[in-house]
Amino acid sequence: MKRLLFIAFMTIAAAVAANAQSFPLSWVATYEGIASGMNAAETRSYSSWAKIEFGETEGGRYVTYTEGENSDTLSKLILTPKATATTLSLYFENCMPVEYGSSEPCTSEFKKGDLLFKLVKTKAAGKTVIHTVWGKLKKDTTKVFFKKTT
Repeated sequence: MKRLLFIAFMTIAAAVAANAQSFPLSWVATYEGIASGMNAAETRSYSSWAKIEFGETEGGRYVTYTEGENSDTLSKLILTPKATATTLSLYFENCMPVEYGSSEPCTSEFKKGDLLFKLVKTKAAGKTVIHTVWGKLKKDTTKVFFKKTT
């Protein structure tokens, strides 16, 4: 277990070191998105959710992306953020075990460097709106999915 934690920490550190750039602090926050619907047979409702959280080490910033359905966590990813004042691009770095301390290796369909999605700030009626532009990570959601919570 210590070895797994060490590997996870080193992966994060490597991702962060690669992102040692000037980063607009206006993006650093927690973002959450929720979409609700019915299954294909229309026998059960569901709520799918996702959360973006920033972290920081000496080398720079990294992002953890967690998603799930109802109360179940389905995946956790480490992403490398690259940002301008109006666009936050999130690239796949590595996956993480869904359960903390799990010894099962994680797997992902994504390759290191894949652009999973972008958040783009625009103005609407004098307010800042964050649109989601899906990349390799595709979701059937509206353009405004993630909302800044902190």
